[in-house]
Amino acid sequence: MSSSLIELFERVPSGVLWVQVDGNVRHANSEARRISALRAGDTLRDPALSLAVQLVARVGIPRLSSLSNSGRLVRCRVMPGLEKDDTFVLLEGGGAVDETSGGADRLLRAVDQGLRAPLHRAASALQLWREDSDPHGATMLVERIDDLLAGLNRLLDLAGLWTSDGTGDDERIELWPLLQQAWAEVEPVGMARGVGLQFRSAGDAASQATLYGNRRWLRRAFAECLRSALSVVPAGEQIEIEHQQVGARARIVFRNRVLFADAASGGIGAIALMMCRQVLALHGGTLGPEGADSEWVLEVPTGAPALAANQDATFGMEQAQIYARDLAELMHRSRSTPNT
Repeated sequence: MSSSLIELFERVPSGVLWVQVDGNVRHANSEARRISALRAGDTLRDPALSLAVQLVARVGIPRLSSLSNSGRLVRCRVMPGLEKDDTFVLLEGGGAVDETSGGADRLLRAVDQGLRAPLHRAASALQLWREDSDPHGATMLVERIDDLLAGLNRLLDLAGLWTSDGTGDDERIELWPLLQQAWAEVEPVGMARGVGLQFRSAGDAASQATLYGNRRWLRRAFAECLRSALSVVPAGEQIEIEHQQVGARARIVFRNRVLFADAASGGIGAIALMMCRQVLALHGGTLGPEGADSEWVLEVPTGAPALAANQDATFGMEQAQIYARDLAELMHRSRSTPNT
């Protein structure tokens, strides 16, 4: 390789890998070596990035991908190289990124890493039960199949959300009762570990906060967050959540808890997190870490309905009609109440 080309690579501020179609690294500039720990002569070990390199070299069209590095994902862009059998991989200089924010590459990683192990465990338990169908083997088989079905159920729900036009069935929903219903779904797990739920709110704001959308999907998103919190809280402790009303938006803060901890490695938590974020996005809300990642915040519009960026005018009009009916009913009750 010419010295001029090496100097050019080193002047690029982002990480650059020059990779052959067979995955062999021809050159890595200093930033790429820092981010990926790859050097000239090494071979790509990441299956998804290796496939992206092959596709780009074959069809000559740039492609977004990511590189798995110590359990974290680094976003990258694969571009055609100087010849037909090589490519340039541009690594994002910011290092690890939120691998659960979307994209087919991240979703497929989550499916592969999140469902492969439960599938293998279920298959092993089934084989054990076939060979020696004692009560212990049957119990293990049921547990493994339950784990597998739970993962498949999340994946199918995510697929349904991704392909639907919206959440539908718009309703007026009170926040605190919805949280109680979500906790009821996961409470048996908490009781088995001696874990309870501690809820705080400023004044009576929680009972007054009103959401507009699909009760079933919102309850599912809250339940997944609580289930994730249950998986990391030590036995005998409390899950602390706090409701904060900021204007027309409710913030549900999970104190000192890192939710969906296995999402970073592409585990089943990545699928659950994708599903929750998709549900909240359809309702104009968000979910993510805040501060030093020691707590997570779920935020969703309350009061007068807010139109999410990816919703059409029909959805917003339906929400507005529901809000208008509720307001009219409250005004009617106020006029009908005799003065005391």
